[in-house]
Amino acid sequence: MESQKKVETLSEEVHGDEVHNDVNALRTLIDGRRDVAFVDLNKSMIEKIEKYNLKVLPVRMTSQNTIKSIIYRDKQKALRLYHIAKSREGYLSDRNPEEAREIGQLLGYTADSIEEYVQKKYGREIPLRTDGPDDYNDLHENTQINRIKHLIKKL
Repeated sequence: MESQKKVETLSEEVHGDEVHNDVNALRTLIDGRRDVAFVDLNKSMIEKIEKYNLKVLPVRMTSQNTIKSIIYRDKQKALRLYHIAKSREGYLSDRNPEEAREIGQLLGYTADSIEEYVQKKYGREIPLRTDGPDDYNDLHENTQINRIKHLIKKL
């Protein structure tokens, strides 16, 4: 019965709202609810990391007493996050919805939480028109030209 309970816990995911601070992020990792956390590592966390046999991948110094680090159980996910962070000067900043989804999945967030973030950050963007200039409304162009000609005549 005890082993079944652990398996259920390991299959859970984390909602983004649950990880308001580094202590909560570490707690979700210790509880087995995800495999990777991105935190400001400080001295008070080291004992817990050692106790639960977690691994640490340092990313960048954030202050004299803290270092932004990836704490992990899954080395592949941690290395992918590390490469993303290193390519962005030590931050996990996404540049498009696809990257946001990948980072969210690597951090073990729920699909709903990831989509909520993507919609909040990218949902209101106006898509760029990929058609050529010949595809624009010619009537509108003629209207603009007529207006310009009219303004020139006034000069």
